[in-house]
Amino acid sequence: MRKYDIPKLLLSGENQGVEFKEAKNSFPKDGMKTICSFANTNNGLLI
Repeated sequence: MRKYDIPKLLLSGENQGVEFKEAKNSFPKDGMKTICSFANTNNGLLI
């Protein structure tokens, strides 16, 4: 992935391979579940 691919991903919204998580001061507790899910399915991305 190149840095100029990120805005395109953000504009396309969530789908099977893209999920948005928000964190201000720490990583969300459900974030590890998301990482594992994406690692085990069709090349999901964590940005």
